[in-house]
This record gives sequence, structure tokens and C-alpha cells, in this order.
Amino acid sequence: MLLAQGKLDTALESYRQSLATAERLAAFDRSNTGWSRDLSVSYNKVGDVLVAQGKLDEALESYRQGLAIAERLATADRSNAQWRDDLRRVIGKIDKLAYRLVLAREFAIALEAADLAISFAPEEIWLYANRAHALMFIGRTDEARALYVKYHGRKDVSEGKSWETVVQEDFAELQKAGLTDPLMDTIEKLFRAAT
Repeated sequence: MLLAQGKLDTALESYRQSLATAERLAAFDRSNTGWSRDLSVSYNKVGDVLVAQGKLDEALESYRQGLAIAERLATADRSNAQWRDDLRRVIGKIDKLAYRLVLAREFAIALEAADLAISFAPEEIWLYANRAHALMFIGRTDEARALYVKYHGRKDVSEGKSWETVVQEDFAELQKAGLTDPLMDTIEKLFRAAT
């Protein structure tokens, strides 16, 4: 409720209290997977509020903690659909955070976040877009170009969208935010030439 009302400081305090309780319970009995899951969820909720407050580097650290627990649970019991979903959910949160970091011109941290998400789901092509964006703005143009080209022609990368659509939609939003690079024009011309 506090989060929905925009009372971010109070919501963060409440989530941090829940996190402290979850940490104590999980430490008391490390074999209790329910308490471990609660701890992971608590880290993610704290991360959500930190993102809303614009504290993106702190949010990354909170998500990183939640991700480690979610990965451990999902690996321990691959048949547990809830734990697999939890893992996918936090990977998605980290990917969205990577994009927010690009928009905030925090390119090195954006690259770190993108690489973290990719390390847990390397088969998910859509995660590579934020890595390419961060590389481009850091000045690692050859690496960025290689990623943009690598997935050229791939269909249904994210929500039924092709790789080209995902990248071009990101480019449009980045340009609206005042973020441009000559590589963007090169990639867009390449994509148009192929259609």
C-alpha cells in the first residue's frame, strides 16, 4: 500500500524490516527452503523500491542478493516451477534495471547488470540488447556492433518481437533521452537493408 501511495521511504523501511526478519529466519534454518525463498523475495522488493527512488546501484546489489538465493533454490529442485519462475522474474528485473542504468548514463553499471542477467540465462537473446547498448556508450563499438549483428534476423526474441524491433524500439527511446551514437545509424541502416 505504501508503495502504491508513493510513500517510498516508508515502504523501503517496511521492506527492510521484513528483510531483516527473513534474514534471521533463513540463518536459523538454512535447510528451510520456504524461508530462503522469502528472503529472496524480500531482497527483490527492497530492490523495487530502490529503483523507484532512483537508487539504481543499490537496487542492483539487492537484486543480486535475491538472484543468488533464487538460483540456488531453482538449481536444488529443477522440478519446482515456482522457483524457476522466481529466478526468471529476478533476471527480468535486473534486465530492466540495466536499461534504466543506460538511460541514466551509468553505462559501466549497466554493463555489469546486463552481464549478471546473461550469466544466469545466456540462452535468452533479449538480454543481450542492454549489453550491446552499454558497450556502445562505453566506446567498445566493435563489441557492440558484433552483438547487434549476431542476432540479426532472429524472430520472437521478446514478446513476439524480432531482434531488429527490440533494438530499434530501444534506439528510439534512447534518442528521445538524448543518447545517440553513430553506431545506432549504422545498425538501423543494416536492419533496413535486410528487410
